[in-house]
Amino acid sequence: MQFGVVIVALVMICSLLGSLIPQDRPAEWYLEAYPRAGKAFLALGIDNLFYTAWFVVLLALLCVNLASCLAIRLKSIIKPVNAILRAAGNSSGGRSIGAEAAEGLGKFLAGRRFRQYKTENAVVFYKNMPGRFGSFIVHISFLLILLCGGGVTWLSVVSDHNVMPGEGLIMGDGTTLDLESFRIEDETGRTDYASVVHAASPDGKKSVTSEISVNYPLSFRSYKFYQHTFGVAGSVTYESAGTGESDVVYLTEPDIRISVDNHNSIRYMALYPGFVEDEDGNIIPIMVRGNVYPNPIYYLIVTNDRVMSNRMVQPGEAVEIDDVTFTFNDPVHFPGIRVKRIPFGLPALLYGSFVLMILGFYLSFFHVPLIVTVRVDSYLLSGYKSSEEQFRIDAFLDEFEKRETVERC
Repeated sequence: MQFGVVIVALVMICSLLGSLIPQDRPAEWYLEAYPRAGKAFLALGIDNLFYTAWFVVLLALLCVNLASCLAIRLKSIIKPVNAILRAAGNSSGGRSIGAEAAEGLGKFLAGRRFRQYKTENAVVFYKNMPGRFGSFIVHISFLLILLCGGGVTWLSVVSDHNVMPGEGLIMGDGTTLDLESFRIEDETGRTDYASVVHAASPDGKKSVTSEISVNYPLSFRSYKFYQHTFGVAGSVTYESAGTGESDVVYLTEPDIRISVDNHNSIRYMALYPGFVEDEDGNIIPIMVRGNVYPNPIYYLIVTNDRVMSNRMVQPGEAVEIDDVTFTFNDPVHFPGIRVKRIPFGLPALLYGSFVLMILGFYLSFFHVPLIVTVRVDSYLLSGYKSSEEQFRIDAFLDEFEKRETVERC
């Protein structure tokens, strides 16, 4: 019992740490956010706590402990009710009462919806016998919650995707997720990364539009969609006068090459949030703190007629190569969406386990088994004792004795 309490306490402490400390961030983030403890967090795996070997061992020990407790309790609950009642009828001791008081107590208990079981020496009154399964149900539901929760955590397939506004994702089973909008600040100017997404089933019969943000994912069918990261991408519109083709290309990482043909291309190198000009009119890129790009500028390497040149281009400016025009647009903020596909049936089992636990607590606290053995000269409240029921019986007997005394007088 003490070992189980210690394990539960350790699991609760670890779970609290995993909830308070952001998970699955880059190592540099922990070193910056926690200057004193960052190295220790990384060494212990607290940056990804729920997947560490030592946390899995703790959960395994807890499961073993719960299984042993279930085995012990199983011996008592599989005992037939009749055997329990016969044992109560053969018990001895209790409060001494007279024959008339015993008869009156029997009527009192029957009025309180106690059922009767007669033995050779006594009448056993009982009720709420299903309540003896309460503790067993709580333990087995706790074990199921651990197993199903572990299955959801470790058996789910997780993938990360950068999604541009107006674009979407198509899952393997045909489920779609479209990004309608993304913001990095709320109405008050406070940093708040949130995406408005629209999810739809393969046949389109079931769909939902919802806002997702940090710690507030969208659950849809067997998927969970998380607001995981964010980024800033450059944007360029490609237009070909010869073919009439037009498209928008997002530049999500440096060193992206957009080819016109084998000899001509634009190579995107970087996007800077601002710049200044020196006395000679040369552009000098600068960095700005935060996620804003007040005066953005693109750094490109342009190859035209096999001649390479470095270019600094502002949004709205265009670069022409042959009959192709590249118009550079304002930077675009985009979210990183984490998609978790949960094995079929596990969420239902997990929620069912919680319902089972509620049933177990109800039986344990509000359906307490009561067994009262009434003989011609005594009574005994045995089994799962209830101080409230003991008080009621004693109060009835005290009142019964007072009435008898008054009648004799």
